[in-house]
Amino acid sequence: MGKRQPGSSASASSSKKSQTNVTAVAVGVGVIALVLALLFSSGGTDQSSLRSSSRAGSNLAPRPPVPAAVQNAFNRADQLYSQGNPQAAIEALEAVARQYPDVPEVHYVLAFHYKRVGDNAKSIDANRRAIELRPTYIEAFINMGVSQERMQLRADARKSYETALEIHPDFFEGHNSLAILDSDEGRVAEAKRHYDRALKIRFEPGSLIKKTLLLPPVYTSKQHLVDSWRAFGSDLEALSRRSMQINDAQNQVGAVPFYLAYTGFNNRPLMEKLYAMYSRASPALNYVAPHLKTFAGTGVLAPTDVPLDSQGRIRVGIVSRHLRWHSIGKLMRGLVAHVPRDKLSIVVFFPAQQADDTSRFFESKADKFVKLPSELDFARRKIAEEKLHVLLYPDIGMESFTYFLAYSRLAPVQCVTHGHPSTTGIATIDYFVSFEKYENEDAQQFYTEKLARIKGLSSRYIRPEIPKQMRPRAAFNLSADDHVYLAPQSLFKFHPDYDTILADILDADPAGKLAIIKERHKGWGAIFLERLAKLSPSAADRVFWLERVPNPVFMNYLAIADVILDPYPFGGDTSSREAFLMGTPVVTLPADQLAGRYTQAFYRTMGIEDCIATSPKHYVEIALRLANDRVARKSIANRILTNNHKLFDDQEVVKAWEGFFLQSWQKVAPAATTKRSRT
Repeated sequence: MGKRQPGSSASASSSKKSQTNVTAVAVGVGVIALVLALLFSSGGTDQSSLRSSSRAGSNLAPRPPVPAAVQNAFNRADQLYSQGNPQAAIEALEAVARQYPDVPEVHYVLAFHYKRVGDNAKSIDANRRAIELRPTYIEAFINMGVSQERMQLRADARKSYETALEIHPDFFEGHNSLAILDSDEGRVAEAKRHYDRALKIRFEPGSLIKKTLLLPPVYTSKQHLVDSWRAFGSDLEALSRRSMQINDAQNQVGAVPFYLAYTGFNNRPLMEKLYAMYSRASPALNYVAPHLKTFAGTGVLAPTDVPLDSQGRIRVGIVSRHLRWHSIGKLMRGLVAHVPRDKLSIVVFFPAQQADDTSRFFESKADKFVKLPSELDFARRKIAEEKLHVLLYPDIGMESFTYFLAYSRLAPVQCVTHGHPSTTGIATIDYFVSFEKYENEDAQQFYTEKLARIKGLSSRYIRPEIPKQMRPRAAFNLSADDHVYLAPQSLFKFHPDYDTILADILDADPAGKLAIIKERHKGWGAIFLERLAKLSPSAADRVFWLERVPNPVFMNYLAIADVILDPYPFGGDTSSREAFLMGTPVVTLPADQLAGRYTQAFYRTMGIEDCIATSPKHYVEIALRLANDRVARKSIANRILTNNHKLFDDQEVVKAWEGFFLQSWQKVAPAATTKRSRT
């Protein structure tokens, strides 16, 4: 939540990361205003007011006018981008930079366009050139800081923002940028202070919303979690009562309450309230594709509104920023590659970012692969052009782009699945597609969408290759005598209620070591250790931090563990499957909501019940038995290895998805649907 939109990576905390940060300070006249509006929409403030407000109380010297030819080139570049040709826009600006190498605005705007397409290294270089030409170019410092964040150069980004504020202490975007960086690192109090400072300089609804949506990724205690959740609700209620206007939600806000899903509460009422607030404040979000305006008003389709293709097939669209090497990419590969094409075709939409081998896999397997521009308006129109029958969002809530995109009516049937296992609260999302093996009978209470339970295990998960070479424990500074309890999840999944389980395990097993993947933000680990130390100082001393590593080494971690610990109440999905691939047992305590029920479903699919706990005490007992009893552990491991094939390459779930797509379409389809001839 409150994160910047990543160009090439996103952790769930990443993860899960969202916001296009930009400047509202005038760097010239004419088209520069357009660039600035794209960078940081200021709700219609004109250039003269921006100029005066940005320089008040600063030592910034007046800037020379930008040559008319350069402004014309900026206009042309933006036209090219809006027409879906970002590379041509960049090439045009590169030509201008060669012709006008000493005009700092040229390098600044070129940097912005590099950032738009996810080329953050080039964006940083171009901003540096702009700063060399104009050392007080505070906007370029901000623009550079955003790209540095996206490349995980957080210390450099902080320095860029702080430098801008040294030059101009009342620079709105400097405080706003530091607030976003602090919130991403879990420094919520610091983030709120920067938002407060920014809002005193200039009131921006987007900054107020981002402040409201702040939640800690890691809590100091259970009471801290409860208090934060309650404060979130009351602040959201107060925000909902305000009259606000947001012209561009993605650029002005760019935030989702990502960490809300990890509180363990039923967040349906809060997500409904958030949707209602955004819908009122930003009517542009409620876009309806031109061919669906009658349907949106009446629920009735004409045969010509969404015709079948020349083969009589329906078109299913899939859109996500994470259709790359990411847990979402892993989950969706098998579906796109193996769903039968006799009755439907697959259109994959890939929001602007750098490609990798996984995104190229999707491009090769989809019937059509569409690269989406990073601006919502252009992206909506691009999707609408395809006249889809069904549109699937794998992971609404992980970042802001697809969250805001989902407010639009772009297909007669729109659905989400469990990439981010929480209701969206969005009225235009018709179905939450989940699975019979995952959900409780009364699970509908957690969703605003109609809950569709289909057969199978989420997707045809392609069986990963086991690394050919495995390193021994000693390579990771663990001994053969250690009882290694591995919890291979991000710390924001470590709910305070789970601490007692971890402390009880380590207190009962003197040889036990709790192995956790090191977080990028050091402060998160410190908070968790302080929490654990309150329950057991000795337990906190036996936490062992493993480095963040590529997937083959991560699978090595899974193989050297004695036991995998599945957090409660938000557990693992892909990590549990990969643990079972290695034959390592996972202890799990099922929760009421979907996020804590994956591993139980995997075990039951394999016909194994031994490691499914019924209480926290039972969880501790299972973990201790597996770590201390080699025979018991070997017996479970053999059963897992014998049956883990049932978790991979499952064609049953592909057929279930096909059935859902066809049946959900038939519920809204007109009596007679025409074919569209291809030319």
